[in-house]
Amino acid sequence: MAPTDVSEPSEDLKGKGKGKGRGKGKGKREGGKNKSKGGSRERDFDVEERIRSINPSAPIPSDLEGPWTDSLGNSIVVEAGAQRRGPLSATLKRGSKETTLSLRCDFSTANWACGNAVLDLQSSGPGCLVWVAADDRRSVWCRPGGVGGGGEEELGGRPLPDLLPWLLFPQMPPNQGDTTFLGPQGVRCHRSDSIPEVEEEEEEAAADTGGSSKKPAPEPGASAVVDCSRVSALLDVRQVFGNDRQAQEVFSSILMDHDLLRSDEEDAMVPGLDSPLWSRLADIPRRNALQRLGSFQASPASYMPEASPDFTELRCGRHRIPIASSDREALVRRWAGPKNDFPLRTSSMAHVVVLYRALENPLNPNYERCSYQLSWDPVDRKSAGIDYELFASPFNAGVKNGHYGSRFPTAEACFGSLGSYPSVIEKFPSDAIVGVNPPFTDGYLQHMLETTLDDLVKKVKRVHLTVPVREAPWRKQLHRLKGASFASRFWDSTALTGKALTHPVLYWEGSSLA
Repeated sequence: MAPTDVSEPSEDLKGKGKGKGRGKGKGKREGGKNKSKGGSRERDFDVEERIRSINPSAPIPSDLEGPWTDSLGNSIVVEAGAQRRGPLSATLKRGSKETTLSLRCDFSTANWACGNAVLDLQSSGPGCLVWVAADDRRSVWCRPGGVGGGGEEELGGRPLPDLLPWLLFPQMPPNQGDTTFLGPQGVRCHRSDSIPEVEEEEEEAAADTGGSSKKPAPEPGASAVVDCSRVSALLDVRQVFGNDRQAQEVFSSILMDHDLLRSDEEDAMVPGLDSPLWSRLADIPRRNALQRLGSFQASPASYMPEASPDFTELRCGRHRIPIASSDREALVRRWAGPKNDFPLRTSSMAHVVVLYRALENPLNPNYERCSYQLSWDPVDRKSAGIDYELFASPFNAGVKNGHYGSRFPTAEACFGSLGSYPSVIEKFPSDAIVGVNPPFTDGYLQHMLETTLDDLVKKVKRVHLTVPVREAPWRKQLHRLKGASFASRFWDSTALTGKALTHPVLYWEGSSLA
């Protein structure tokens, strides 16, 4: 976007103060100076009126001027130009590095641009500005005194701010009256919900994956209302981390391994405040996360997950969850409940989407999966004859229903989940060819390679395994994978594209270990 300058200099500022003779010239210069002050005030008024006439909610220059701190750790000062001419300037400073950017208003839209980013008016407010670049990267500016998050600790007991405001709704869900209903699991849905039916050619795909109304899977338990409070608390933590990508990625690994390593006393999704997994985070992000979770209790939420009429977005408390069309279509194909029970299907789909959102890094593009949710290339899976998968989901499974293990088996039962790792292995038949693509987290990799792999290889006909190569206590187990080769890419089932691997990953198939 090529923003327009804030304004041209007024006539009062052009060509004043010229003359001959000391007294005359001085008088005109003084007159010009005085008129400049008056002209700048007139200019401010004109700009404000011009902006407000286009969009009353858009910020005016005085709303932007002054100090800010952004989510990348920069201290920022926004100032008017010399004699208040031209655009504003934003000076960003972090350590010894200093950068100055122009900050301009486009009077055709009353929106602002800073460098190569444009202000997201919907997500911004008086004390918070959200700038969006062309590649969808975001930077959040906050006024001093309201800054915290992944890279900076909040002082003085003030509440930690939300640093990803574009993923929030402005307020809690209003009372929808007769336009919504509560699904069997407590998921709020619109009566006008019309998730597209599976087309004729998709019916064949549904048959391939085992989708059928003749043998409905058990309905998920009435846990969606509790899961909503859990996910909302975890998304609150992600708001604190903001643009701290490292903290977001580590938090995803913590949530993945918590399911495997948690104690009997801990919540099913939210690690306890004394969990050793928190030590993976740097000091300040860890303390900020624990502050946000300090009062968490897993109890039925006072609000329900709410789906938009076309199922392109969910509301989980105050959190906005976008839904890719590929994910929506995958769940429709996988649905194994009553074929014509659309309210049940919609509420069940919403439950699954909400659960997986907690594991995703919100800094990734909306319709791309994080590294823990990538899968083996579907063409390769099919050619290998894989008929069971140990680690999958309704979104990325390449086998039919009842043939894959998943992270949330209760909620995913009506989409074909057979159970969860490691207990689901007991349900695999002895003649099964099993694909094993574990989450690349320390907990899962160590447990898989040191505890489970031997028994799995002995139980089933053949195993196809992918595992990363990196320094870890379990690395010595890789020497047992004789004949292994390097994989080149994984598959993103949401973006429907392959992703080149940026680190070495081994692919092994066999029926015995060295």
